[in-house]
Amino acid sequence: MDDKLNTGHNPSGNKRIDLSELLELSGGDEVLVAKYVGIFLNTVTKELNHIKSALENGNGQQLYSALHILKPQIELMGMKGILPELKMTEATLRENKDMTDAVMISAGFIFTEITLACHELESIQKNHIR
Repeated sequence: MDDKLNTGHNPSGNKRIDLSELLELSGGDEVLVAKYVGIFLNTVTKELNHIKSALENGNGQQLYSALHILKPQIELMGMKGILPELKMTEATLRENKDMTDAVMISAGFIFTEITLACHELESIQKNHIR
């Protein structure tokens, strides 16, 4: 099995994704992992658009909803590095839907990291899951 399937290294060496838990859950079935990755990529595009719209319109409720929907999927795709920021921002918005500067900065960071992770997943799906 290819190492990149398990870790999803980006060129700088930082890990944004780790599919090892998903691979274990699937019993090592790379075709099933590819299916889950495909479902994630289809779903995440819609939610990233919601995050972008929420940021543009200052809509805390829309941002909260998108983060809440994405959280379990982000966990499944092994994006552990972004989880603390996502959970903190979601919790902040759960209590108060105001789009403070801190929430806007965090949401922008989350948006960027998920977008970059999606590029890595697309590459892994294309090159390493047969």
